[in-house]
Amino acid sequence: MQWAATKSQPWIWMTEVATGALEKGYSKNIELNISGSGKAVGTYQDNISIEGVGATNSPLLVKVTMVVKAAPPPATDSDSGQVRKAAPLPTWEYNEWTNDTYKLRFRYPKDYVVKTIAGTTFGAVANNGKPNSDVIMINIEGSYGVSYLDTVTEFSKDAIRSLGGKPNPKIITNDNTTKLADGITPAYEIIIDSKSTTTMSYECYIFGFQKGNRFIYFGAATPLNYAADRMALWKEMARTLEMTN
Repeated sequence: MQWAATKSQPWIWMTEVATGALEKGYSKNIELNISGSGKAVGTYQDNISIEGVGATNSPLLVKVTMVVKAAPPPATDSDSGQVRKAAPLPTWEYNEWTNDTYKLRFRYPKDYVVKTIAGTTFGAVANNGKPNSDVIMINIEGSYGVSYLDTVTEFSKDAIRSLGGKPNPKIITNDNTTKLADGITPAYEIIIDSKSTTTMSYECYIFGFQKGNRFIYFGAATPLNYAADRMALWKEMARTLEMTN
């Protein structure tokens, strides 16, 4: 079947040429991108028209809706509550990671090896390539128009993918009820169990807080069978994540 997908609005575009031919039994995914840059507050719509030669439902119209909201006023440091007190030094030998832009410091055990992980600010892995490997990450996300739970969920999926899990892990359980009074208001501890394949499950631990207009997270993940052995260490590492000003 010869097919083509078209749109009319300039604020929506496709990442590749949206035409081609499909053999029987095959399918094609089309990735769409939208941008609200320069748009006034309001709702914008377009129809993606998908035509297939000989298809009984051609053309098929798929509605795309973009809602542009007003940005909240910039947050100040005073909006995010008190700054956390200096963390005690770890009892284990550690390396130190710092970020001058956001004034952050983090300490992690020396047996972790720094690893570049897409979409994260910092990453490291222990026992790389072994069944009991675990990954630690730090990420900084904008807080405008999104909840911390939305960003935490994606953060945990990045951790699972970095351990070799499939692209779209399924959340099995999500304990997001623990709020901490640990010198930061608010701070959260979250444990997420995810299944990446029919046989492999993972557990993610995330510690996060908001500073100004940013969410700041520490995350760790490992196959579920090993999570209980790593959880105490993960929590110790999380407490070393601190503001340096």
